[in-house]
Amino acid sequence: MCRKVVFVITAVSFALPLLASAASCPNLTRNLSFGSRGNDVAQLQQFLISQNLLESDSATGYFGRLTEAAVKKFQCTTMNICSGSANSNGYGAVGPRTRAKIAAVCSTTAYTSPPTQPPPGTIALPIGIVPPNSPLIPPACSPLQPQTQTVSCPTEQAGSITQTRTSSCPGLVGSDWQTTSNTCQMAGTQRSLDTAIEDLFKNFWTGPRDTGHITPTWGGIVGELLPDSRGATWPASTFLNVLYAKYLINPSETNSQPIRAEWNYLKSVFSDSEFTSCGAHSAMNFGSDDTGWNAAAFLKIYDVTQDTRALTLAKGAVQCGFIRWGDAQLGGGLWYNDDKNAKSLYQIGLTLDAFRIFQLTHDESYLTLAKQSYEWMQQKLSRTDNIYWTDYGWWTADHSASPAPLGIERPNDIHLAGSVSFLAGTMAMDVMHARMFRLTNDDIYKQRAINTARGIFNTFIDSNSGFLDDRDGWANGTFVREWIIEVYPLLPVDLQQKAAEMFIKTAQSVLANDRTADGYYGPDWNGPSDAVWSNGTKAQQIMTSATAIDFVAGPPLIDAHISIPNMPAPSAAWQRDQIRKTALASLKNALTAYAANHNGAFPTTNSAWYSSEQGDYGSYNNGDYVPGLAPTYISALPRDPLGGAGRYSQCTGWKSAFLYQSDGTSYKLLSHCAPETKWTLSDPQYDPARPIWAWMICSGANACSAW
Repeated sequence: MCRKVVFVITAVSFALPLLASAASCPNLTRNLSFGSRGNDVAQLQQFLISQNLLESDSATGYFGRLTEAAVKKFQCTTMNICSGSANSNGYGAVGPRTRAKIAAVCSTTAYTSPPTQPPPGTIALPIGIVPPNSPLIPPACSPLQPQTQTVSCPTEQAGSITQTRTSSCPGLVGSDWQTTSNTCQMAGTQRSLDTAIEDLFKNFWTGPRDTGHITPTWGGIVGELLPDSRGATWPASTFLNVLYAKYLINPSETNSQPIRAEWNYLKSVFSDSEFTSCGAHSAMNFGSDDTGWNAAAFLKIYDVTQDTRALTLAKGAVQCGFIRWGDAQLGGGLWYNDDKNAKSLYQIGLTLDAFRIFQLTHDESYLTLAKQSYEWMQQKLSRTDNIYWTDYGWWTADHSASPAPLGIERPNDIHLAGSVSFLAGTMAMDVMHARMFRLTNDDIYKQRAINTARGIFNTFIDSNSGFLDDRDGWANGTFVREWIIEVYPLLPVDLQQKAAEMFIKTAQSVLANDRTADGYYGPDWNGPSDAVWSNGTKAQQIMTSATAIDFVAGPPLIDAHISIPNMPAPSAAWQRDQIRKTALASLKNALTAYAANHNGAFPTTNSAWYSSEQGDYGSYNNGDYVPGLAPTYISALPRDPLGGAGRYSQCTGWKSAFLYQSDGTSYKLLSHCAPETKWTLSDPQYDPARPIWAWMICSGANACSAW
């Protein structure tokens, strides 16, 4: 039976947009895969952007990992190819079959939610007919000879940026200026960092550079009475943080020597059990933040020396921190210390350490720890302005009030030594967003990274000094290095320029206003340099000076273009979970389109479960688990990558791969094999009825919560 489908068009816009406009239909005549370059790659990317599979600024002409992931999503959604490889079945590459599918999609009109009756003043046109003066018809445009322009670098940078384009017609490939050369450099920043590091050596180092060590301190000040003659290790780790930034900028033997020397000293005076124990009575790991700084120091040492003992100690410290301070109260998260009065954003140090250990070892137990901690902070501490609260606990001493972020009644109280949110923690959460994005290719994390960066620039900026030194003198710049290496490359150009300007301004302020005559760096970057905060923080503390110098390292770190730390290939379980997420998203879109064409009704199963696995559950419907959806609204119903051909799938226990139930008014669709990677309740597809072994999409309150 032939159905007549109409567009509803007003004089202003289309109520029913095309799936892919003519401008985004690529002309593909060759096979494309990871590493390909050219105008046809840019055309492919424009098409993927039109399908909401790539970000709008992704038409670079280079077939990278993001393009590969977008092609995989397209193949899984439209061709039911959800696993394999480019060499085996073309998965992730654009060969003849995928090119044909792209061409077919471009020649097909899709629509969304038409009204039952056209509103007054509209006209109904059959598919394929476009009215005169339609905004979908691109204006006539002739290709240009390649054009080149030179633009200035961001403020305070020397050099220039060269850009080219091949068209000036809006919306067409090649119409946007593309950067082909960038010679911007931050003049003098390396010399400034070297001068600041010399100050640290002068004031906080004992012996020669290649055989000495960081001078022991307890409150961070050299020469005061030490409860332990070996000193506390976490203040020393702030000095090591600066040395490591210098090493990454220039990984020479000279720059590695002080790090190796400090490691030799630590091994000579502390036992392994002291390194890996934690709590109020431990030798060094007194709280979750101290433990995180120390474990991070071991990871830096391992990176420079490749001594596996350092990696083992980092793993032990991280395990102790999560075991000692992690529990289910307040919804999860880590206690700040043994007092167990509050949980805190300061656990972000341990979180990043656990993730880095996963990167180095592929041990997913550390990834699980990192994800659980990250998701707790994202749920409990994120603010609507895209920054993060510092502490979370009870309002009253007797716990009579519900737990909440501490200081929620004064959200704008962000100032020296007293903020309810702090820059270092927000920067570190931004790093976790970037790491999760690179692990999963899920754009939700990239958007979080960009949003959090905007929150930083909207909140933690002082008009005189650049970034605001807002919480502690010894926590502010701790994560500058990770932020520049991992977050900065993900940002749009306007935020990159803002970041470069703010790091330059902050470095200049630290050097001009914050340095004392004898080479210490104070906590107040507007001066005077020897200011003392009410909590006793002052320039002569090693952590106060070192974390100010972290910002001096910012501009040369941007200049150095340091590569992203190695990311292990996602596990097979991760890959399968990503396929399931894509499948659920495509099914949701198809169900929405179905309901739009059936007066709001969904395919009904008469409130029984239909299964994707033939023979499983009573109402299996021969595997047609969403009746009437394919091929009109989706080319084929997705199958789980672990789905079997018989009564049981390969999931653990008696579980179908996909299950669907609907009464016609509401629906619930489950991915029964998920999550394999133990996601958490903040996941957008979390199923409250099956919290640890299913994902869902749903419509209707009862269906979502009870079915």
